Amino acid sequence: MALTQIPSLQDPPPPVQPPREPDLYDPEHWESAYSQMHDFPTLLIQAQDELARSRKREAFWMSLFVHAVLMLLILSFPKFEKYLPQRVVMRVRPGANQQKELTFLTAPPDTQKVQKPQTDKMSDKNRIAMSKQPKLDRQELKNLLDASRAGRPNLPAPQPAPLAPPQQAAQTPVPQPQAPPQQQQQPSPPQVAKLQSPPVTQKPSFSTQGMSAGKAIEEASRAAAASRSKYPGDNGDLGLGQRQNTARMGPLEITTDTQGVDFGPYLQRVLHEVKQNWYSNIPESAMAPLLKKGKVTIDFAITKNGQVAGMRYVFGSGDVALDRAAYGGITASNPFPPLPSEFNGQYLGLRFTFFYNPDKDEADLK
Repeated sequence: MALTQIPSLQDPPPPVQPPREPDLYDPEHWESAYSQMHDFPTLLIQAQDELARSRKREAFWMSLFVHAVLMLLILSFPKFEKYLPQRVVMRVRPGANQQKELTFLTAPPDTQKVQKPQTDKMSDKNRIAMSKQPKLDRQELKNLLDASRAGRPNLPAPQPAPLAPPQQAAQTPVPQPQAPPQQQQQPSPPQVAKLQSPPVTQKPSFSTQGMSAGKAIEEASRAAAASRSKYPGDNGDLGLGQRQNTARMGPLEITTDTQGVDFGPYLQRVLHEVKQNWYSNIPESAMAPLLKKGKVTIDFAITKNGQVAGMRYVFGSGDVALDRAAYGGITASNPFPPLPSEFNGQYLGLRFTFFYNPDKDEADLK
């Protein structure tokens, strides 16, 4: 009869596993695995350990050397900073440039009109400069006549004597004995200085009817030359006194037909802008103590919208710096204000002459 085993109520104990032999690839027991082998693998293991320790030492010393070099560079950076490339930065105050900007203001039309003379003055009534009770100082008059320059204007012709009344003309003239020549040369009465109005210049006529093209150009050039003195400020040292006679602009020339339009206020503004820009470009060679001399003449045209066109040198100074300063005075002012609306031409031709330290006999500058 077979026996049936009744299972126990307690869990059976876990099976006992045999001890694991050390593996060569086990990272925890690889040394013990090699230790049970031959002596030759043990020497290899010791060599590998020594190599690992030497690498750690090399890494430590290299790290120490690199950190030491970095510390030296940080401490000595101010000394080597001057050898490094630097970028120059200029600090500009926002209000500095605004103070230098100049605005040209045209005078009101009522102030440009010629004021009427004050007729309540005695000198304006009879156009003779004298007081209420004139007194003649002969010695002072003699000194003035002696000190007069050569080539003074001729004295006005003596006025004819007034006609005698009819009653005196009917009388019989009584002959008188002739006086000796010494007594006949009596001193002439002193001449009274009189104010004379300047001669009225005729306005140029721009009509070309019945006139050839060559003659029309000649008449236009004559009219432009005659109107040079109409525009104040185009001669002399510009009335500013900023350069102490080191730079001057010569007469302004209009090279095209003005069609009878008054360009006075417009040319005043053009001259003002060109002078300001030219003064800022004058090179140091034209200043003291070098005082380099030169003369530059430039032709250009101003279109209807104020743009500059057709610039060219007529006469150069021979110095590039002086020529560029004069050229830049015009280009820096571009664009100019538009031409007057009453001018029907396409452009206005101008010629500017720039003088650097001119002699008195070099240019007729007033």
